[in-house]
Amino acid sequence: MPRISICQNLADQHKPDFSGENYSYDFCKSCYAKVDAAALAAEDGVVDDLADAIEMDADHYLYAEECGDDAVLCHKCRKPLTARDE
Repeated sequence: MPRISICQNLADQHKPDFSGENYSYDFCKSCYAKVDAAALAAEDGVVDDLADAIEMDADHYLYAEECGDDAVLCHKCRKPLTARDE
């Protein structure tokens, strides 16, 4: 499934205690094609260094077929994500 991860503390990347804390958003194939990653980052308060803070197609969790009731939902349309969204 397409996933976008946004680093929340990129400004601290050179500090020894840098955590690389990310907020990750999963999308179905259709919604991912239309997502505005910069706007998504801005919603999280990330406005600087967007090119470095945004990771497109990041590693993701299991699909609905593999995790049953704990299905991952698309951030935009809220449909359960399945292997067809790869």
